Amino acid sequence: MSRTIARHPAAAATDPEPAVACLDETSLAQLVEGTGSDASRAALERHIDACRDCYALVTAYAQAYLSRGTGEPEDASDAATLMRGDSVGRYVVLDCVGRGSMGTVYSAFDPELDRRVALKLLRVRPEADAGWREVQPRLLREARVLAQLSHPNVVTIFDVGALTHRVFIATELVDGCTLRQWLGQRQRPWRAIVDVFLAAGEGLAAAHVAGIVHRDFKPDNVLVGADDRVRVADFGMARMFAADELPAVAADDPDALAVTGTLLGTPAYMAPEQLDGRPADVRSDQFSFCVALYEALCGFRPFPGRSFAELADHVRRGELRPPPPERGLPTWLIAILTRGLKVQPAARYPDLRALLDALRATPRRRTRRRLLAAGLLALVATATAGYVVAQRGAQGVESRLCSGAQDKLRGVWDEPTRRAAQAAFEAIRTPYAAFGWAAVRAHLDAHTAAWAAAYTENCLATRARGEQSEAVMDLRVACLDRRLDELRALTGLLVAADAEVVLAAPAMAHALGSHQACGDIEALQARGRPDPNRPEAAALQAEIATARALRRAGKLTQARDHAAAAHARAQELESSWAAAEALVEVGRAQAELAEDLAAAEQALADAVWAAEASGDVEAAADGWIELVNVRRARAEYPAAEEAARRADAAVHRLRDDTRAAQLAVRVGQLHSARGQYDAALASHRAALAGFEALGPANEADAARVQSDIGAVMQRQGHHEQALVPFGQAAEALERLLGADHPDVAVVRNNIAATLSRLGRRSEAVVLFRQVLAGRERAFGRGHPRTLTTLQNLATVQGELGQASEAHDLLRQVLAIQERTLGPEHPDIGVTLNNLALQLRALGARAQARALLERGVRIQERGLGPKHPALALTLQSLGSEQMHAGDLDAALASFERALAIRSEHFGPEHELVGRTAKRLGDCQQRLGRMDDAIASFERALAILTRSADPFGPLEARLSLGSALWSRPRERARAAQLMADSREQLRTMKDPSPALRDIADTWFAAHPEALALTRTAAAGR
Repeated sequence: MSRTIARHPAAAATDPEPAVACLDETSLAQLVEGTGSDASRAALERHIDACRDCYALVTAYAQAYLSRGTGEPEDASDAATLMRGDSVGRYVVLDCVGRGSMGTVYSAFDPELDRRVALKLLRVRPEADAGWREVQPRLLREARVLAQLSHPNVVTIFDVGALTHRVFIATELVDGCTLRQWLGQRQRPWRAIVDVFLAAGEGLAAAHVAGIVHRDFKPDNVLVGADDRVRVADFGMARMFAADELPAVAADDPDALAVTGTLLGTPAYMAPEQLDGRPADVRSDQFSFCVALYEALCGFRPFPGRSFAELADHVRRGELRPPPPERGLPTWLIAILTRGLKVQPAARYPDLRALLDALRATPRRRTRRRLLAAGLLALVATATAGYVVAQRGAQGVESRLCSGAQDKLRGVWDEPTRRAAQAAFEAIRTPYAAFGWAAVRAHLDAHTAAWAAAYTENCLATRARGEQSEAVMDLRVACLDRRLDELRALTGLLVAADAEVVLAAPAMAHALGSHQACGDIEALQARGRPDPNRPEAAALQAEIATARALRRAGKLTQARDHAAAAHARAQELESSWAAAEALVEVGRAQAELAEDLAAAEQALADAVWAAEASGDVEAAADGWIELVNVRRARAEYPAAEEAARRADAAVHRLRDDTRAAQLAVRVGQLHSARGQYDAALASHRAALAGFEALGPANEADAARVQSDIGAVMQRQGHHEQALVPFGQAAEALERLLGADHPDVAVVRNNIAATLSRLGRRSEAVVLFRQVLAGRERAFGRGHPRTLTTLQNLATVQGELGQASEAHDLLRQVLAIQERTLGPEHPDIGVTLNNLALQLRALGARAQARALLERGVRIQERGLGPKHPALALTLQSLGSEQMHAGDLDAALASFERALAIRSEHFGPEHELVGRTAKRLGDCQQRLGRMDDAIASFERALAILTRSADPFGPLEARLSLGSALWSRPRERARAAQLMADSREQLRTMKDPSPALRDIADTWFAAHPEALALTRTAAAGR
């Protein structure tokens, strides 16, 4: 049995086999170290290009040369080899099969499952031992991520665990050889080489979808089993996209795992960004894949170099060696590899899947013999005449057999349809319409061209080339017809577009299903949806597509009604799959209307039952994903988690990357709603990786996930960090949708709110005014989106002391809301709270209290007694009750608000700290000084961890005031007050109210200044 991982080349170089070597030590040094004359090196290079043994020896010597590093001795633990019979966990060591920079690999026996395994022990070098406690859990997490990756073209990981200073990974023991050894066994045709690399690429692409970058793809890390199955191995350098940076754990050999500015990967296969110490991603793996494939096809690597430095220089400049003419490699194949080897990652294929698709969609040999035979059978002329007719007519026969794609697109997306849609867009005079039309047209032109190509190719594969059965062709046709129905429904809305459709059109175009899925036969069979071969079924499919398009356009009532009618018709026809799919759309529309979430949940629950009963996995997946969202909105968190598990199972069966990313978004939102922010970030980052891996068509989805990531960071109190993903999201959406698109305004609104939380209120006001102007142009003054920005602007103006201006804006908002939503709508509660704060600043405390009491009543009726929005209004009401001297009522309001926030957000959340501070104020007024100090201490401990500078300032001022009542604590109290006043003095946008509090306190306690001077002198 061959070993899973071949002996490390660097180890071989220390003990070469002279019987097979043509080069001596001096020659090797000249090649690797760049010494000797140019002529001698050129002669040696010509020799090794023709001699496989010397080529292998030079490679091994080069790796050994580079691994010398600084000449420091190896860790003693590296040299210690486990002996046969030693135990690692439950595994019994058999023998050592190889060493690498990440550790040592053994064959071992698993007595529990009675099987042999490969056991890899990862280790950390001495210079990183100090950080081992940090490194080990991260390596374990990474290994467990890999263990969850199940794919036929990836080596299976059975188990992971930890020993002292080591992490071990147990994998399958493959009977076979490395890809490098397979290539060296004999000369192989280029098609066979490409097929093997395609299989390896499938494993690598699966890892990318799971959020894993290999970072060291090369022929030595690919195994070809005795069963001819290809497996990618040794993800020792892989890390999740969203993982934190690890400290460098090795930097003294070319296979070392090293990050944060050091090399990561084997230099000969490294992308330029890796050579430069920049982060590697899926496109870096694509570069390494292309280097390895180029080498396998040409017999040498694409970039020349007599030394490592020279090689790196050629890689950075993108200077490829031309392929050898005698290999007969097609130009289209070299063109594909050349793109994958571009210096700039953005110039390569968007992801590995796109590269693999390009390699598969290659020109095929025409089946002339089959066509010639058919011609000879049909003709009664001479053999020569028959040959000529068949040869000239082959292309025409294929064209006649499979020429229906453009006919199907007529009236769906052709020149008259384009002109009608363009006219409709031009009639809508919004600032984003022109940009939106250009984006939609470009996307749909590319989409329909791809659809036509897929439709024609499917036909040719059966009717012309005989490569697939009629049943498979019908299955793919059914999938393509569904895509055509979606397109027809969309373009039907575009030609009669109103402002709502124009707004949603770019997102609707990008939401169209991919045609690539229609080529995945296994996935199509897994979906369980039959071919709608009856006219009634085809009409139902079109009606459901229309409902979906209406929902995506924001026409939710029409979408719900269309879907409900389709559901009723499907039940009449006893079409279970159509009934399930239509009911999913009913539930989705109801959920987005948000009028009756209980009804939406029931519709979706009925939909998933019908889908699973009929075997329609696609509809079941959609229903479960939407149920995660609805149950989250209803605060049914355990039920939402169960829906997420069911959705994950359906998505896994479908092998649908788009739905997997959509589910990750929903799960992130669920975690965020529960206050589980670390988990929310992990889910959103997984979604981001998924959308990015899907390519340019999903850039807008990726940008929206970036905004979600920023929102979670903001809720964690990491406001400064949140500006980064918010900025990336705004930049991407502006590029995709235009600067005036409302989705861009949403993100810029969040940026302004974050600036306000950071105390950068003047900047926030400027940005809020820009957002407000854009929303007024797009929607008018009374639109809910415009009102949100008005509220935000008023809030920041109030914080800057401009209470009168803020009051006037909020009065306008309240009047519009009462007119459009009704006087009892829960959204009015937020406006009443904000307006009460400005009335308080203007001295109208009685009016403020009356508004807050009204707000509490409205929110309790509309949102329930434990909604977090209610906590804010209760807290504001408590402040007014306390000011009026109604201290018992105030205490009850604060305690209720604190209980709601603690339960919803957790005991250490920033909002809990803010409420604890208000509770302390009331306890101090009641004379409960010990309770007050405890509340202030708790508030300060929580708020000090937030990025908002004003929360800790308020808590510090209150704590200092309370501590002054204790003679032994007066020095600390005076210092707290002095520090607070100094911070307010140096702030760019200080709070006038807090500054007045500090100045008033010092005026009333002049002796405090002497205490602070004494303390300063003592220091």
